[in-house]
Amino acid sequence: MNAPHSQPTRGRRGEDRRREIVQAAREVFSARGYGDASMAAIAEKVGVVEGALYKHFGSKRELLLEAARAHLAPNVAATREELAGISGVRNRVRFVVWRHLKEFVDDPGMCRLIIQEIRPYDDYRGSALHEVIRESTRLLERVLVEAEHAGELRPGVPTAVVRDLVYGGIEHLAFRVLSGRGTVDADLIADQITDLVLGGVEGASKPESDGRLEAQIRRLERVVEELSATAKQKGSRHGT
Repeated sequence: MNAPHSQPTRGRRGEDRRREIVQAAREVFSARGYGDASMAAIAEKVGVVEGALYKHFGSKRELLLEAARAHLAPNVAATREELAGISGVRNRVRFVVWRHLKEFVDDPGMCRLIIQEIRPYDDYRGSALHEVIRESTRLLERVLVEAEHAGELRPGVPTAVVRDLVYGGIEHLAFRVLSGRGTVDADLIADQITDLVLGGVEGASKPESDGRLEAQIRRLERVVEELSATAKQKGSRHGT
């Protein structure tokens, strides 16, 4: 009579074990980095033999991608939900920027892994983690599009470009945290980035605002180019 209940019970236990493995992997990868982390260390943290990990994940790389996804997904969902209750263009832009900065402040180890060990490589594209990060970056773009439609932003500014420049700028500014050489004041930088973006793209009546916008975009474009070049160099070294 108890047989019908045994399968769901085993299934729940399997799901619980998978979550334990992912949580342990997040902690080990974040603390040691991908190269120095081992499946044996993760298994030891869970309290199982190493072979038990391969019942749930085919490789260390697959486990890394899932650990990063499990880290980011709840944060992106929370940002989306909280953003729905915030009004005003400046407040909404600042909130999205601040939450992204907080990721670097609160967990630089995981952010370093995503930037250096995941994004430059082919298995990132089309992964579940890739979709989570796309959803995260779309949050700012949606705020800018809504603001433009409401007449609160200057028309014609490419919101996708502004989005990429903002996130690229954040990564550049947060490099001190990722390298372990300093800290970032998330509140101060969120204010500065928000002022920079809106000072150039919100509804402007003065002709000189055109020049300010162009200068700001050129400055952020240089940041993104530097980040892109660095990622390509790291990807090339990894391939060898």
